[in-house]
Parts: sequence; structure tokens; C-alpha cells
Amino acid sequence: MAALRRSWSLVWGRTSSLRTAAVVLPTGVITVGMYGVLHRAGGPLRDGARSAVLTHGTDKPYAAYAAGVLAPIAAAVLLTAALILPAAHTAYAVLYERLSSVGGHAAGTGGSAVATE
Repeated sequence: MAALRRSWSLVWGRTSSLRTAAVVLPTGVITVGMYGVLHRAGGPLRDGARSAVLTHGTDKPYAAYAAGVLAPIAAAVLLTAALILPAAHTAYAVLYERLSSVGGHAAGTGGSAVATE
């Protein structure tokens, strides 16, 4: 509980809230935008997925239709995660370090779930 309390104490100040919003809002907008673009770009996967299910799987048209609908969504989610997460994690780590130094907390101390020797 102490680690959770300390992490929340980092974002309650006025400056901290503005810095957090300055990182979180653009990250969210970029993520949603990239998902939308990749989902639209994945449209041609529909026909390929339908054909693959009908050829190699079942001959039921509903299963082929469902696979065709889900293929662009799955591709967009996986590619969005692969492209956004590294940059987002770096941005959040930098934000955490800056908030820790401003808030008077030592980053990386206390509340560790793994004991190091």
C-alpha cells in the first residue's frame, strides 16, 4: 500500500498534474489515431482471411465472415501495441523520474516486490 500511496502522491500537485496530462493525452491521441489508420489499412486482410478459412478450415460462411471481420482488428491491435508501447513506456519512465525528482521521492526505492541481493 505504501508504494501505491507514494505513486499517487507524485501526480497530485499542480505542476505534476500538468506534466502528467502533457504526456498522457498525446499518447492516447496517437494510440487511437494509429489504431484507426492501421485498422483501415488492414481492410484487404478481410478477403484473404475469409478465403483461408473457407479453403483450409470449415466450409461454413459465418465462420469465414467472422474471421474476415476479426482479421483487420487483430492486426491493428497487434501492430499498434508493437509500435506505440516502446515509446509510451519510455515517455512514462521519463515522466516518473522527473516527478520523483520534483516531488522529493527517490525513484526506484521502496515498495519493490522483488528482493535483490
